[in-house]
Amino acid sequence: MNSLAKPARIRSKALTDSARGRDCTLRWLCNSHSPKDVVFCHVRIHSGIGTKPPDLFGFYGCGRCHADQERGDVPSFEIMRAIMETQSHMARDGLIIIKGWKP
Repeated sequence: MNSLAKPARIRSKALTDSARGRDCTLRWLCNSHSPKDVVFCHVRIHSGIGTKPPDLFGFYGCGRCHADQERGDVPSFEIMRAIMETQSHMARDGLIIIKGWKP
């Protein structure tokens, strides 16, 4: 496989909709912890303007955290932590299937 191959275009309404009613997993200087304000935030690293990375790479974020991440104001290690936490929720809820793992 070519190491420079374009990543798979993964789109899943179930993954993006899973943010509804969740708590913000980024928790970056946010003052609103209201789950009604939380959306699925795509992480735009190495993707061009107007393109979204696969739905697998994102986190649950409130409006403030989403805006700060989009501006590039959030350190990458905090974004990575939020992605890991979000993916753990998704795996536990059966949205991401990991062969051999049982929640």
